[in-house]
Amino acid sequence: MVLNGERGIDEYDMFAVLIKICHAENWCRLFMKMDMEKKQALVQRTIDLLENLKESWGAVDGTMQPWV
Repeated sequence: MVLNGERGIDEYDMFAVLIKICHAENWCRLFMKMDMEKKQALVQRTIDLLENLKESWGAVDGTMQPWV
C-alpha cells in the first residue's frame, strides 16, 4: 500500500486484503446461521464496546478522536 508516496501495493498487501475478505465472508456466514436472539446479543455487545471505546478516548464530537 502507499505510505507517504514511498511504495506501491505488493503481493503481501494483496494477500492481506484477500485474508480480510475471506475472514469477513466467514463471519457473515456464521452470523447468518445464528438465531435472532444471538444476533441481537452480538449486535448489542458490539454497540456497547464501541460506546465504551468512545468514552475511554474522551471523544465528545462522535469522531472517535481523543482529546490532545
